[in-house]
Amino acid sequence: HAAGIVLKEMGWETVLIGKDTRVSGYMLESALQAGFIAAGVNVRLLGPLPTPGVAYLTKSLRNQFGLVISASHNDYLDNGIKLFSGSGEKISREAEKKIEKLLAGELKPVPTAQLGKARRFDESGDRYIEFCKSTVPDEVSFESLRIVLDCAHGACYKVSPSVLEELGAEVISLGDTPDGYNINHECGSTNPEKAFTKMNIMPAGVFTINPDFDEKYMLVPLSFTRKILNYEDEVSSIEIGIKEYAEADEIKQEIQDLLDDGYLVRTRYELNEIIFKTNNTEKWITFLILIFILVIAMFNLVSAVSMIIMDKKKDIYTLKSLGANGQDIRRIFLAEGMLISLIGGLFGMTIGYLLCFIQDAFGVLKLQGIVVDQYPVLMKWQDFGMILSTVVVIGILASWFPVQIVVKKYMK
Repeated sequence: HAAGIVLKEMGWETVLIGKDTRVSGYMLESALQAGFIAAGVNVRLLGPLPTPGVAYLTKSLRNQFGLVISASHNDYLDNGIKLFSGSGEKISREAEKKIEKLLAGELKPVPTAQLGKARRFDESGDRYIEFCKSTVPDEVSFESLRIVLDCAHGACYKVSPSVLEELGAEVISLGDTPDGYNINHECGSTNPEKAFTKMNIMPAGVFTINPDFDEKYMLVPLSFTRKILNYEDEVSSIEIGIKEYAEADEIKQEIQDLLDDGYLVRTRYELNEIIFKTNNTEKWITFLILIFILVIAMFNLVSAVSMIIMDKKKDIYTLKSLGANGQDIRRIFLAEGMLISLIGGLFGMTIGYLLCFIQDAFGVLKLQGIVVDQYPVLMKWQDFGMILSTVVVIGILASWFPVQIVVKKYMK
């Protein structure tokens, strides 16, 4: 009665009353309804509806305030009252003080002609369901999800399953048969055990790969997995092996074309993208280190070519006397510098190939604590070609500078 007087003075003519499923909710609903009507406030009865649903409708329907009869996660013996302003938020402290002040005095009903009216608002659940669905983007689908939902025999026992089902999910509902006394009884947020299927299994062994996998995964029989996840004969994924040199991306596209959009086809690279990207990054870092070493070695090549040119100073004069021009002499020493770098590069790659071959065949470098026993090696001719090209380019640059400078000096 006191709340009705204060909130009506603030411009709100109607109150929305929602509740949970506690048996005492019927009595409190009737008492509150009588008090608001006596204050000249119209009443709309929403029935069982979650607290956020009452707040949403209070704001959506405008010029009204809301009230929820609920005691949240407590059992059926408790109950409480929550008031919302027209904006769907908790009423101000000033309004609360006005209500408390009125409670200390005598409250009288308004004249009969000014009494409020009460009626049920049967659309409350449907409106809140549509609102919840509207918060999910159109491109998001729940069709692939199986959701276990514990309603705690509370106010959401109808709304929550309907929202998820209409979004496409398969819903397994628990605690959806309220009787007024069983709210939060052995269910809900204070008793989550009922929402889980428990089974025992004895470990047959322990494997270790790395911490990222060791702490997340366990291998169990398919029948055990189906039973604990409440599946009958379904499988969540199928792994298809292909020949070593088959094009995985092309096969993936062919399989995807045979299936509808409800199936996701991914290659091994896409499934283990982080691992492959890490390995690829390590490969490029190693290549950059190699380039750095070659750049340092380039100074030795510059010195070697310079020394050769200086040692062949008399030969340069002889060639010049025979009619050779500067361009011809440059080509000779440039070819010699490139030959030095090419021989060095081929020699280094031959040693590298032999070391990789020995590692691949005999596993000289051992690894511990991961799924493979030896350091894995995969030789690709593309990598050899890239390294040889890098050596040739650096060799040309290392030879070109001294040839241009020193030969020009002697040609004068």
